[in-house]
Amino acid sequence: MSEDFRGFLKEMEETKEGGFIRIKKEVDTRYEIAAIVTKLERSRRVPLLLFENVKGSSMPVVVNCYATRGRVARGFGVSKEDLSKRVNEAYMNPIPPVEVSGAPVQEVTLTGGDVDLQKIPAMIYHDTDAGHYITAGIVFAKDPDTGVYNLSYNRLMVKGKDRLGIFMTVGKHLNAIYSKMEDLGKPLEVAVSIGNHPACAIGALAIGPYEEEELGIIGALKGSPLEMVKCKTVDSMVPAGAEIVLEGEIEPFTREEEGPFGEFSGYATRAGMNPVLRAKAITHRPD
Repeated sequence: MSEDFRGFLKEMEETKEGGFIRIKKEVDTRYEIAAIVTKLERSRRVPLLLFENVKGSSMPVVVNCYATRGRVARGFGVSKEDLSKRVNEAYMNPIPPVEVSGAPVQEVTLTGGDVDLQKIPAMIYHDTDAGHYITAGIVFAKDPDTGVYNLSYNRLMVKGKDRLGIFMTVGKHLNAIYSKMEDLGKPLEVAVSIGNHPACAIGALAIGPYEEEELGIIGALKGSPLEMVKCKTVDSMVPAGAEIVLEGEIEPFTREEEGPFGEFSGYATRAGMNPVLRAKAITHRPD
């Protein structure tokens, strides 16, 4: 089993689980990548696609990482037949994370005027989308009273070099944590982790009570503790083996128009007045 996201990609290329295609031709994050993926899906094909040459960015784009049970199973180091068992056991027997002092994801650290979110190859998927969106980042936030972490996927609209519009569903845990901080008149410090170990990517979707951390479930899915490292500019921990991390604050009492956005359901949500995440740092691997 691979130890991080790039190890997982290497394994997928070697095994060709569900298909693996490297695309060297230049592609555009504006509609083109989404169109390629959609065309393949309509022909019932979901190969893992690695776009090496992305217009306007030095970073590649990877899609369809977890589009088959076989890929997810390999990411967890189990057979497809044992996948459900591994997931069930992870809820029952979580493995807590461990802190490490250094991390590959912090080998390059950009702060202040060097922060530029527009260099990240965020997508425009549909003609209704209001702008470029980051959709595969895991938001790490900590409850101010208990210190318990919540992990969630929230759409992030790129609004400038250091600003993101963030959509938080009312009634969900991240919104509850943000509301606590807003009641105190303080920003909520968060980190967004991109390019994660398969167990982290899937485990972040775990559903449980407010006081239950997803981190232990991730460790159990992985079969070993998730290694975490302290952020550089905010009070949060992130996966040490991630590819990219965005550190920042969700500002209190600030709302700006965000959306519309074409959702997974096949319909576009309307534009709304939503909070703003101001990025303080971007850390990533050198390559």
